Amino acid sequence: MRKSIWFKLFISITILALLIMSISWFMNTKYLEKYYIFKKKEKLVEYGNDIESLYINKDENLEHELTKIENELNGKISLLDNKNQFVYYSDSKGMLCKFNSDLTKENNTIIDMYTYNRFGMKFLVLNKLMKDNSILIMQIPIAPIKESVHVVNSFYWYIGIISILVSIVFAYLFSKKFTKPIIELNLVAKDMLNLDFSKKYEYGKDDEIGQLSYTINQLSRRLHFYIEKLKDDIEKERELDKIRKEFIANVSHELKTPISLIQGYAEGLKENVLDAKEDKEFYCDVIIDESDKMNKLIKELLNLSKLQSRKVNLNKNYFDIVKLIEETNKKYKNIFLERNITYEIEYLKKDIMINGDYYKIEQVLTNLTNNAINHVDYDKRIGIKIYEKDNKVMVTVKNTGPNIEEKHINKIWESFYKGDVSRNRTDGGTGLGLAIVKEIIELHNGEYGVDNQKDGVAFWFNIPI
Repeated sequence: MRKSIWFKLFISITILALLIMSISWFMNTKYLEKYYIFKKKEKLVEYGNDIESLYINKDENLEHELTKIENELNGKISLLDNKNQFVYYSDSKGMLCKFNSDLTKENNTIIDMYTYNRFGMKFLVLNKLMKDNSILIMQIPIAPIKESVHVVNSFYWYIGIISILVSIVFAYLFSKKFTKPIIELNLVAKDMLNLDFSKKYEYGKDDEIGQLSYTINQLSRRLHFYIEKLKDDIEKERELDKIRKEFIANVSHELKTPISLIQGYAEGLKENVLDAKEDKEFYCDVIIDESDKMNKLIKELLNLSKLQSRKVNLNKNYFDIVKLIEETNKKYKNIFLERNITYEIEYLKKDIMINGDYYKIEQVLTNLTNNAINHVDYDKRIGIKIYEKDNKVMVTVKNTGPNIEEKHINKIWESFYKGDVSRNRTDGGTGLGLAIVKEIIELHNGEYGVDNQKDGVAFWFNIPI
């Protein structure tokens, strides 16, 4: 409690109120009476000048005015002419008529404190020498002044006590109200320290605390944004590291078999383990075939790397995609015949023009066709469909065969992903074909996907017209 800002503010305001009340009480007890007497002296001088003016001008209301002034001052007045004869005097009871012999033309007004020994009373007495040498004497008792000061100081005690109580209540309420937003902001800051950025404090006023509230809320939002972004970056970095390791493992796996075959057959040729010419030619054919596979794998790796880094400049032109598909079909004519595969092209019209890189789209069609050939089933049917939809050219390559398991659907576009861990080499693929398709279509701002159908699998892509 003693360390809280609320307690410190409450104590500070209370002490300040007590200090102000103490200073006020000290000033009253020490200087109020002196100040009161000083003001009475000023009043005596003022009234003395007024009486002199009335007397010199022989005002007919002089006596009435003198009586009025006596009542206002609660004092006595005597007026003597230049022959020291009374012109006016109050009731003689209590009148001192104390004359000061020090009066001169230069020092024509003197105020003294005089004690009347008979009654033990003190009076303020003014002696004034007027212009015609007449003398004005005015006296007022000190006792009423002291009594007034005593009453004021007594009443001040009650006012002081009430003021102190009011000040304490005010200090308590004000301290609570003032420190409440600071306490709330401190709680928000503690939550931020624990990485909880869900809480905010809206102060609702445009003062320094309101600005502090706005700043802390903005700081909370930004910290939350950047921490989440950092988490995403770390997760992406982990994913990239995982992909990097898998990529190295995949490349090593893909190169291991052809290298082992080449090494084995080359050693056999070197050691002359074969005598027949046909056997030697078979060994040489295997070495050449495996070398071609390695060369193809490396070329596709380099091609995929360029596509993923977006360092490829597309040579876009308008061309007829139906014509391109028909030309691609001719390249596979012998393969289709050898494997007894039925190949069909379906389109509503010819001359379907798209704006793209001719050779990159040809590579997409080649990779999808190779994928279809490698996975076609005993029905041995492959079909390509081309049509226009929503200002896009849609191309679907379908082969009859088993559906792709749902757990593999989103992974088949990754490098070296073949749907099984054994990496079976019997289909002749490198595992990079669909990854290359994905990168090329994305470079053309197109879309791609795969759908399981009742009698097979359909890979598709679209290109904006």
